[in-house]
Amino acid sequence: MTLTAWPTLRDYTPGTWTVDQTESEISFSVRHTLVGRVSGKFGAFSGQLVTGESPFDSCVTASVGMSSVDTANPRRDDHLRSPDFFDVDVYPTMDFRSAAVREHGSQYVLDGQLTIKSITRQISLALEVQQFRHGEDGTMRVALSASGALIRSDFGVDFNLVLRVGGILIADRVDFRLDIEAVLNG
Repeated sequence: MTLTAWPTLRDYTPGTWTVDQTESEISFSVRHTLVGRVSGKFGAFSGQLVTGESPFDSCVTASVGMSSVDTANPRRDDHLRSPDFFDVDVYPTMDFRSAAVREHGSQYVLDGQLTIKSITRQISLALEVQQFRHGEDGTMRVALSASGALIRSDFGVDFNLVLRVGGILIADRVDFRLDIEAVLNG
């Protein structure tokens, strides 16, 4: 992704921002049965962004309610909530805490720690800050996107089945995308 440099973003505003869940989405996809992909999203999440005087001094924290997983298939969603996958009764949230914002070529990267099932791993997200603007309700808002991939078995989410025709049912790599809108705390 080619990104507009943060220091030149119009209306860049330092401050503390709260993720607007109604205007945001966390989605994922994973290869399934070797040829298809299953896509889904999480409906319950919260987060806070703190933009510093320098954009590189900014940080993010977020929490996702794992029981809110939705792949448009209730039976599959129940299986994802089970101990085979997320074990939501024991591990109700997935949590992220950023460590740094950095430039990588013409891109921005958000580095941080992701915790799933009490296992924490370093993860890097491609970051795109679209705009800072005033909303129709007069509040200051920021829109941004982040994307990346993780290896689910690194987080103890390693259930799988071997297919009769060869191969495995579910790929280990999960691609994800966050489209976030946040409101400046008044």
